Amino acid sequence: MVLSEEPDLGIPEQDRERQILERILSLKQFIQVDGGEGRDYHELGICYYYLRNYDQAADYLDQIRLVEADYPRLPMALGLQVLCLIETGDYPKALTTISLALREFGDNEQLLGMQAWCLDQSGQTAQAIEIHRRILQSNPENLNSLNSLGYMLALRGADSDLQEAGLLLKRALQLKPGYPAYLDSFGLLLLKQGDSVKARVAIQKALQQLPEHSEILAHLAQVLEADRTKQT
Repeated sequence: MVLSEEPDLGIPEQDRERQILERILSLKQFIQVDGGEGRDYHELGICYYYLRNYDQAADYLDQIRLVEADYPRLPMALGLQVLCLIETGDYPKALTTISLALREFGDNEQLLGMQAWCLDQSGQTAQAIEIHRRILQSNPENLNSLNSLGYMLALRGADSDLQEAGLLLKRALQLKPGYPAYLDSFGLLLLKQGDSVKARVAIQKALQQLPEHSEILAHLAQVLEADRTKQT
């Protein structure tokens, strides 16, 4: 879903935070003296993103247009800005930024996927579903839309949507076998269909790879509760 790229900064993991902080200081000093260019603000955004300081990252990425209106990597920077806004839960601003980017640069599957995510999180699930359908019309193997649409139909759709959800999620797992997010979505679908045994197997396989993932743990709790209910 991410439009932005995270370049290899050539920094060993154990030294990354220290060297990123040093790079931030260097960039800020350069900008204070010379004003800086779009790439400097972009790199600051990337550095703060690595540090999970999403507010600061979004602020610097938002300034790129002001210092270099025709910055050549602006689509990448906007994608990273949207991702940071999503991380902070600022879905209205994220949607505004996405709309501007889509008008300026044309349809992009990753931007559209993030737009669908923001709409779904804002309670506009029907619109999110339509966007994922649109993406899949042009690219039937878009993994994000296969999983996201299948998940939304399984979680919020009617019983009549479950067959379509199954086809979508099975296709995602065919294209990327064993991927934990897709296993979790498929497990939730199986639970919705009343098969808590197979649902537990799928979700436990997802947890083997992401043992502390809160959403997957919550889905496992739902499966276990369904099992207890059957036994009473």
